[in-house]
Amino acid sequence: MLSEALRNVLVGWFVVALVVVSGGSANAQTRNVLSVDLRTISLPTDAFERKGYKNCPYQYFGYRSVEWLDARRLLVAFNTSQSCSLRSGLLAGSLRLAIFNMQGDLQHTTDVGYDAGDGIGVRIVLHGGIWIGPKQTVLVDVPSSRVTNSRDRVLVFSDELIQIQEMDTHEGILLEGVSQDRQQMFFSAPNDQVQGGARKCLAYSSVPTTTVEECSPEGLASVPLYPVFNVPRGFESRAFPGSSMDGLRSSAFLVRDENAFCLLFGKSCPSKGELVVFETKTGHVLVKRDLPLDGRAALSLDGQWLALLEGNKLKILSVP
Repeated sequence: MLSEALRNVLVGWFVVALVVVSGGSANAQTRNVLSVDLRTISLPTDAFERKGYKNCPYQYFGYRSVEWLDARRLLVAFNTSQSCSLRSGLLAGSLRLAIFNMQGDLQHTTDVGYDAGDGIGVRIVLHGGIWIGPKQTVLVDVPSSRVTNSRDRVLVFSDELIQIQEMDTHEGILLEGVSQDRQQMFFSAPNDQVQGGARKCLAYSSVPTTTVEECSPEGLASVPLYPVFNVPRGFESRAFPGSSMDGLRSSAFLVRDENAFCLLFGKSCPSKGELVVFETKTGHVLVKRDLPLDGRAALSLDGQWLALLEGNKLKILSVP
């Protein structure tokens, strides 16, 4: 389990796994079935521009995520507030949540205010701070700022983006993730009775959360954060891993070994990686395409579709 200190590292993605196995050849017969320009719902026009340190010395906490809410609906999350500045200063952030169907129709949207910090250091949260929980709820991990009186909290929204709960997590309680079947939400809390930094495991399956269930720290292994992928030789699996509900298909964002350190510096390091969809057991690659580091991706629950955030657009591609 990640320590609380590690979560406050100011820069970087987490190294997920490195397995030196060839993944096979990719089938390029993908089909783009949807493209929605997110600027029509207030995505900043420069959201996917990669600015160097000279133009972006101060960076604010922000969100960027795409998730399958269920088999036919997608959740998109992004901050409409600025992500960087030439000068430091406190910023009130604004997160926009939006739900689309497979035809690209906007069904629901809401805005969430948060403390984006002062531009000096960015809090790292797991999974980009956005999770899909029991009954298609949307969980938003909202970290506090080091310079204000804001507090860590988790917001819970219905599948119509109506807020149904706010959970105060500032007393060392951390959102660890959601089980692969999305039926349980896992949190961890300080354990004063155990030496060596071990933490208590808290699990909830009801929404809104009411009764905590017992779980062991080993139960957190069901959170799909750091799966071991059979990635192609010379690559590392770095971000937004995904899997179909039956576990037969997986996806991962990959970068070459020599670019791994570069990823720790975000916008200061213009680079890209490869997005790969493959058969989990055999490693046979079904889709392989370039994706900028600022892009995001999610494999559908049945493994038949791939959702992308790329170049100001929401895209859906078919998976052969």
